[in-house]
Amino acid sequence: MKKRIPFIVVLILIAGSNLSLAGAFGEIAISAGGIFPQGSFARYADPGGMLTIRGTVHIPNMEMFVAWADFGFAQFARDEFDTYKKTEIPGLPPFYEPITQVTKEDMITGHIGLQLASMTKRALFRPRAALGIGFYLFSHEIEWKEDVGDSMVVIASKSLDSKNCWGWRATVGLDMFFSPQWGGSFEMVYDHVFNLRQNESINETTNRTSRFNGFTIGLIYMFGGKQ
Repeated sequence: MKKRIPFIVVLILIAGSNLSLAGAFGEIAISAGGIFPQGSFARYADPGGMLTIRGTVHIPNMEMFVAWADFGFAQFARDEFDTYKKTEIPGLPPFYEPITQVTKEDMITGHIGLQLASMTKRALFRPRAALGIGFYLFSHEIEWKEDVGDSMVVIASKSLDSKNCWGWRATVGLDMFFSPQWGGSFEMVYDHVFNLRQNESINETTNRTSRFNGFTIGLIYMFGGKQ
C-alpha cells in the first residue's frame, strides 16, 4: 500500500501536466472521510475511515465530460487489546512478555469512469456526478506488536481472509475553488460490490452483493489554473 500510492500520484501528476499543455486540463484531489457498510454481516460491516486520491482530465471540446480515476483505502474494524507472549527456555520456568494484538479489516479500491461536470472551469462552485467500474481488495488480518523503545514493532502477522471483487462506484460532489489552482472538495460515495464472501453464521459462508455508503472532504489542485 505504501509503495503504490506515491507511484500513482506521480503518474497522475505527469498525465495532468501533459494534458493541460495539449489543451485539456485536469485536477488531482486528496480526500478523507468515512465509510458505512449497508447490511448485517460478520465481516467488513463496521463503519470506518476512508482515504481517496482522485484524478480527473477534462476532454477538449467536450467540456461536460471528464475522465476520472481514483485509488483508495478504507479500514472498517480495528480491534486492539493487550495480551502476553509466552517464552519457554529448557530448564527454566516460562516467562510472559506483554504484547498487543490488533485485528484489522481493510479495503483497497481503484476505479475508472466518466464524470459530468461544470462546462467551465471559471465557476467558483462546480457540482459533479460520476460513475465508474473498478476492483475491490478486502483483507482481514491479525498483527501482534511489541513495545520496543518508543514505538510498537510488528513481531508476527496472520491473514485470516483475502478477497478480490469487482464492482462499480457512483459519486456526487462539489468542488469550490478559493484560488486559481486550489480548492476544497466534498463528495458522497456509493460502492456496489459483487460476490463478496460474507459470513452468515459460524458454519455458513456465501458470496453476496455488498453495498457501502461514504463521504470524503479534501483538497483539490487544478493543473494550469483556471482560465
